[in-house]
Amino acid sequence: MTAGNWAATPEGSRDLLFDECARRRRNEACITEVLCHHGYSEVMTPALEYYDTQIQSGSPLQQEQMFKLTDREGRLLVLRPDNTTPIARLVGTRLKANQPPFRLYYSQPVFRSDSSHKGLSTQRWQAGLELIGPSGADADAEVLLLALAVLKACGIDNAHLELGHAGCFDTLVSALAKQAQAAGLAAPDAAQLRDLMAKKNYPALDEALAVYGDCPAARSLHELVLLFGGREVLKQAERLQLTQPVAHLAQLMSRLGDDVPVSLDLGLVGPLNYYTGLMFQVFLPDCGVPVITGGRYDNLLGRFGAALPAVGFALDLDLLSEVRA
Repeated sequence: MTAGNWAATPEGSRDLLFDECARRRRNEACITEVLCHHGYSEVMTPALEYYDTQIQSGSPLQQEQMFKLTDREGRLLVLRPDNTTPIARLVGTRLKANQPPFRLYYSQPVFRSDSSHKGLSTQRWQAGLELIGPSGADADAEVLLLALAVLKACGIDNAHLELGHAGCFDTLVSALAKQAQAAGLAAPDAAQLRDLMAKKNYPALDEALAVYGDCPAARSLHELVLLFGGREVLKQAERLQLTQPVAHLAQLMSRLGDDVPVSLDLGLVGPLNYYTGLMFQVFLPDCGVPVITGGRYDNLLGRFGAALPAVGFALDLDLLSEVRA
């Protein structure tokens, strides 16, 4: 550290002053009021978690993204890098004697170190919810509508909802693996394909799929990345034999109704294989990054001894406050 830098905040962090604090608190209060009204209860988790908790949970975050330190016994800890994993731990331990469903919400920061952070802070304050126990379209629709409701409570009624489904990618990659085996070809690298699709690196994706030639699933993956738009996308997706994901998204669109601004991106994928069904993002006008991200993660709770389906979202309170300045 050079002379004089001791008085600065660490890279990726900043102080909040006066009006910034007031905006944050107002938004937080509006969000809390909506979630409490709909039967959600607040939980708080420690800022410090065991590193093994994150790794054993199958967290979508890479270890390089986590801030690490050790306790007095030398055990490796991390500053809380996400909110969903600690809440899953909480449900599997503290609430294991209780009967689901659990409707939980939180408002607390996460800490991530990411070289590709695109200007975002290493400390981000999130407000979000987890609906644990129910599955199916009704539960997913509840979470989607609450995502829009909390934004409306904060004075935003022109947010745009984007839906995807993890089953689209997973189904086609599984089919490609079988077709590759039958053709005597190497199995596809699912992690590589997922990463290329997440980054929308279409040239590299084409190159990775070229080895599979005319395999039907490879052609379908090429088509999948281009399937975005309105309700007509579901019709286009039927020929890819994505029966279950398409049917589920159609159910959701029906429950949301025609008045909800929504689009579909069937090529939407998340980091690693964290999500198991619905995936979604909520965008604000003139903002290129989503203010809310979420989805269904039915496999996470089982790692903590509570094999329950779950769906939730996280709202970036910092981004919301900046956009609503």
